[in-house]
Amino acid sequence: MEKYNLRHYFGNILGVDVEKSKVIKLQSVQKLHHNREMYFITDTLGDIREAEKVGIEAIAVTWGYHDKAMLEQGNPRAVVNSIEELAETVTAIISQ
Repeated sequence: MEKYNLRHYFGNILGVDVEKSKVIKLQSVQKLHHNREMYFITDTLGDIREAEKVGIEAIAVTWGYHDKAMLEQGNPRAVVNSIEELAETVTAIISQ
């Protein structure tokens, strides 16, 4: 994220070192930010579904674990194919 100057787009980055359950991590971020608008950047269908459980939209990236067809099954807000497209998509979404 530092390499591509993307860190300023993200409020929190929580790994398995913080909590194993993504649902719990997402809920904690929601509370921390008083349920403000937020998006979950992910590379798996399971993550998209977990985000949906807590009412957070996902942006899926195709260069990770699942391919585009699999990710689209979760109906994410967007599916992006590169870091550059991710930056453009996030910028477009927050500008709306």
